[in-house]
Amino acid sequence: ECGMHNHQLTPREIELIQAMCAGHVERSALAKALQISPTTVRTHLGNIYLKLGVRGATELVLYVLHHPGLRARCFPQIKVWRNE
Repeated sequence: ECGMHNHQLTPREIELIQAMCAGHVERSALAKALQISPTTVRTHLGNIYLKLGVRGATELVLYVLHHPGLRARCFPQIKVWRNE
């Protein structure tokens, strides 16, 4: 469980994490996928990294995958994960 970090993320930040985990890693691709400006993407990413204590996209994706509560919030459609 990821503790209180999970509860601090906004719905828009969750959407951004979902888009990143789906393969949109460049700011421009994230901006297009979420229909927001690249500057807004940068702001959201900074907030996410600060809230979760990660330093970049790779650490963020790994953090999500290793924290069941956050993972379930980002991917509610997946009910069963391997090795759990």
